[in-house]
Amino acid sequence: MKDKDFDLSALKSALLKSVPTVVKTELFGATVYIRRLTGDYLISYEEKMAETAKAGAAREASEQIIQIVIDALVQPDGTAIPDEFKPTATELLKAHENPELLEAVDKVKRHSIGTLEEAEKN
Repeated sequence: MKDKDFDLSALKSALLKSVPTVVKTELFGATVYIRRLTGDYLISYEEKMAETAKAGAAREASEQIIQIVIDALVQPDGTAIPDEFKPTATELLKAHENPELLEAVDKVKRHSIGTLEEAEKN
């Protein structure tokens, strides 16, 4: 069976085309937009966390935990926010208490694996 609309030469590029899934949510009392992080990003994040924990570098580990929140921030259309408009991990650690920080990290992780929207519906 021949399908006229199937273009084998475009298959790879079609499969690798990223379409950001952006959600409007609240972090630290501010309305923000966050994107889903890629599988590669999440694996690299977990590897860095394991290395940092093994090295016993508490501050570096905390900053890496918070960096996931910063990296997920996007504009409403899913495009990147220039760094000068985003806080640093150090700034967020100084400004917020641990429960708020962990809630933000959890929200980003849940969105990245597709469970945030379901949780917010319930």
